Amino acid sequence: MRRKPLNNKIEKATIAGFILVLLLAAGAYYYVWQSQSYGRTIEGTRALAEIWWKREQLQTQKPAQEEDFYSMSARAGCCVWLENPYWGSQIKINVPKGPGNCYEDPIVRRLVERDYAIVDITEGRCPRR
Repeated sequence: MRRKPLNNKIEKATIAGFILVLLLAAGAYYYVWQSQSYGRTIEGTRALAEIWWKREQLQTQKPAQEEDFYSMSARAGCCVWLENPYWGSQIKINVPKGPGNCYEDPIVRRLVERDYAIVDITEGRCPRR
């Protein structure tokens, strides 16, 4: 028995429906993809804003800390603790005995010029640990 050909209108409607379903699926996928990447962008922006805020806080604290340490005398030697606000690393420097101030040591000055902040200055040599 010979098959009867489908009506031309039915074929066109089926193809149009299939294309419509594909377009809806592509649109839904694009929407989900955009909303997910937007969420990641917002989280990244928040994290970056927090980093900038912490950096600003450290920069506003830094001049006050340095002023307090200008008058520390190096008669008995000093232990200067420095911290890099960008990396979070700390360094301790032994300043030898002398007539000047602890802050005037050339190594300490170079590190302060490289954006290290003076965290603490104690009299005497730095502890070994």
